[in-house]
Amino acid sequence: MALTSDYQPSARTEAAIHHLKKIKPTDGYSAEIYLSSAGRRLVLLRRRNVQLGDTGFDEIVLDPDTECVVGVTSYIDPVKKFGRGVVLVESNGDVCRSNREVRVTMPPIDTAAKRGVRNNRPKNTPERRPQHNEGRGAGGPAQSINGVSADAADAMAAFARGERLSEQQNRAVVLLGLGLIGATIIFKVLASALFMIWILAFPLAFLYGIQTCPTNDSFDPKKELKRVMRGHNLPEDHPDKPKGWVAE
Repeated sequence: MALTSDYQPSARTEAAIHHLKKIKPTDGYSAEIYLSSAGRRLVLLRRRNVQLGDTGFDEIVLDPDTECVVGVTSYIDPVKKFGRGVVLVESNGDVCRSNREVRVTMPPIDTAAKRGVRNNRPKNTPERRPQHNEGRGAGGPAQSINGVSADAADAMAAFARGERLSEQQNRAVVLLGLGLIGATIIFKVLASALFMIWILAFPLAFLYGIQTCPTNDSFDPKKELKRVMRGHNLPEDHPDKPKGWVAE
């Protein structure tokens, strides 16, 4: 392991360190970057100069869903929006005593940078609040649905591997099951309503056809033949339409 000072921790790592210093100011949290034997740039989390975790991590982030500090070991998607890692510090600031693997939602880099700046600001400096509306909650339902779907997919993959499901994965499976049950109930209600409409509409259409259908006695063959010969069914500009009463 070769320590290096040429690289700075990422904005997410700095935000996580500042969060730990804020809730546990006397624990002496710090991040340390090193190059592995494979040439990867990894980061360590130290508490009072004691390493937390068995190995280094790609990043150390503050999970926005659980408020736990997680060491990221891999990314699930190419855009690095979701990852998997190990919980290092619980939400209350206590060190995690078990290697609990979780799925973590990566906080946006701009949000992490703002959090780091806010934590670095002196206490007597007033915080500038933006005057414009940042659209809080925009896209929230869609992001929640995508998050539940991703958690359910992770749960099914973990179940196939024989791993124990986390609380977040169990909740995602329950929510997905409730959603499927609700969709099935709605589909059955709509199918029943459409079937009842069809049952009622078919006899009414049949009766309407019977009432409006002309009788055989009302058909006059000679009259209809004259209409055809006089070209009543042809448009005015048709060449075969008779012109004048003589042609008719």
